Amino acid sequence: MTQRSIALPTFIVLLGCMAGCGSTPQAALDQANHGAALTAALEGQLQALRAAQAHVAQSRLGSIRRLSTSAASFDADAAFDERVQKAANKPAHAQLFNALKDLSDSRAKDEEALLATLAQADAAYAKLLAPAPDPSGQLQATRQALMALSEQLSVKERLALSAQFAKTVRRAVKDQKEEGATP
Repeated sequence: MTQRSIALPTFIVLLGCMAGCGSTPQAALDQANHGAALTAALEGQLQALRAAQAHVAQSRLGSIRRLSTSAASFDADAAFDERVQKAANKPAHAQLFNALKDLSDSRAKDEEALLATLAQADAAYAKLLAPAPDPSGQLQATRQALMALSEQLSVKERLALSAQFAKTVRRAVKDQKEEGATP
């Protein structure tokens, strides 16, 4: 028996087996469906996380605004009080006021140093807790790929894939024969 006479029946049996595979196993279809559902759920959870992060950021900004307003109001009131004391020409009060003002200023400098330290910490935390990039585009592509895997191929599509596979095998066998025949 020649190689050609063995290759043809083998090819026919292989083509029959490939065409006979009429359906994708249910476990594979279920796995693809579950994967698509999980990516949809993940996308929803990521959107909720991003909304929570935005809410926290707005809360922080509001707190910073209140603190800045309070500090500016204090500075304005202190400057006005100092001018009142000088206008009243009360040196004892002015000296006491200046001593208290110096203490207050030193406390303000301490507070500024603390705020600078906290700002550095906040900057480090902001880098650490930066919002995750929005992966909805990639999740959509993954979901579509999984949904495609969860669908049965028609008999016509399976036969076309089997024929393409057979052509590839036939071409490879022919190439091997030609390589083997050439010394």
